[in-house]
Amino acid sequence: MQSKEDPASRKKDKTSNKTILGSLGILGVLALKFKFFLMAGLKMLSFIKVGWILSPILTIGFYAVLFGWPYAVAILFILFIHEMGHWDWMGGNSWTLSWWGR
Repeated sequence: MQSKEDPASRKKDKTSNKTILGSLGILGVLALKFKFFLMAGLKMLSFIKVGWILSPILTIGFYAVLFGWPYAVAILFILFIHEMGHWDWMGGNSWTLSWWGR
């Protein structure tokens, strides 16, 4: 026999998805509205030299909320390996790399 799924639980799942998407939409609108302040804040972070660590933390947090921690860490690791490939290629082709003394 097939087990019947409770219609209330299906409605709850749809409601939670709508809530997440609605929240992301509101955050997007606020980011566009206050983009000057957002960009000024990011410039300040680069001034105090913590922007390099804040970006991966925010990325992992964002993907973890949407897809879970294992996916978030895996995606960021793959992105890191990909970017290091670019860095290695530039060093191998005699491009001047000021970071890490290469």
